[in-house]
Amino acid sequence: CAKPVIVSDLPVLAEFTSAENALIVSANDRVQFTEKVGILAENHELRGTLGQKARQYAATHYDIRKIAKRYGELYEAVRD
Repeated sequence: CAKPVIVSDLPVLAEFTSAENALIVSANDRVQFTEKVGILAENHELRGTLGQKARQYAATHYDIRKIAKRYGELYEAVRD
């Protein structure tokens, strides 16, 4: 599913998203979060764009086949 996301700017989340595929808010800033929810609620095109970009990012970076291949390569490297 291609859903838009709103994430906080915590460093651990930077691995999973960027300003290109999500709306980013300051951690613990409820006002900013509420504003971003309003932006998404009012802007159908932005919801679609962010959702598609987030979906593509996830498919590219977190495809189970690619992850399995990387693990296999890692195991091979450690074994040798």
